[in-house]
Amino acid sequence: MDERWLAIINPHAGGDRGLRHWDRIERLLMEEGVETVPLFTGYRMHAAEICKRAVGEGWRRILAVGGDGTLNEVVNGLFSQPKVSPCDVTVGLFQVGTGNDWARTMEYPSSYEEMARCLARKETFLQDVGVVVSEKEKKKERVFVNVAGFGFDAWVAEKTNRAKDKGKGGRLSYLSNMLKGLAAYKASRVTLSLEDSVRDVDLFSLGVGIGKYNGGGIKQLPQAVMDDGLFDIVLYKKMSLWQMFSSLKQLYQGGLEHHPKVEYHKTDRVMIREADNLFCECDGESVGYGPFAIRMVPKALRIVKACAKGGE
Repeated sequence: MDERWLAIINPHAGGDRGLRHWDRIERLLMEEGVETVPLFTGYRMHAAEICKRAVGEGWRRILAVGGDGTLNEVVNGLFSQPKVSPCDVTVGLFQVGTGNDWARTMEYPSSYEEMARCLARKETFLQDVGVVVSEKEKKKERVFVNVAGFGFDAWVAEKTNRAKDKGKGGRLSYLSNMLKGLAAYKASRVTLSLEDSVRDVDLFSLGVGIGKYNGGGIKQLPQAVMDDGLFDIVLYKKMSLWQMFSSLKQLYQGGLEHHPKVEYHKTDRVMIREADNLFCECDGESVGYGPFAIRMVPKALRIVKACAKGGE
């Protein structure tokens, strides 16, 4: 089997770090005996197209060089190809993005040298994958590996993505949009099917997670486990502006389990009905409007496992 990695590089990730740092990353990988063939993306969802085509051509090692969005595109390309089981392909990530939330849960090293050693060790891990089906858009599917957000969460992601397209994105942009949105965004009345119960709820925001973090370090789902076959769910119901602002510190630290307007659940599927105006994002990438069906695919993605500091 070909031992080389196809490196799919987002040149604009992390303020163009994908482009500026690739030569250094490639050199570090070569020093660890990891050979790569680089391809650069040119537009949104290009990484998905490259990955799908590459797997069809026989590539079985795919390295995403970017952030959460680049990884999401690669995984969507992998799951859209019909030739092999996704588990037959190993996916790695060199985090050069802004948020890097998936890598936080995976405890990936931020050091390029240490990440190169992790790839060289060839240890892998099977993690769960989520699938969001947009029933409004002809059953369109989007795979996610970290967190799918609905309502306010998705609204903030969309505003931040628009800023990124203008070269103004980043963690501060996300925080700024979040603070502005707390005053402007209104809860949506939806029908939510969750843990064998169906109810109407005024939904401000909903996080459906495999990983613990999103939004550039917000610990929304502190109990999430990436291979337990269950989503961790956090539901934020309609609350006052004061309740929202006063909860921000606990939100970042993962400490809202006792908040009267916040609920946590574990389940392997979620349905959101009567939700035509509810927006969705998957791993920070905007998807579209509801209604939505979300399902779990257990241990479906083979990824490079993080190694101890120094490669021990």
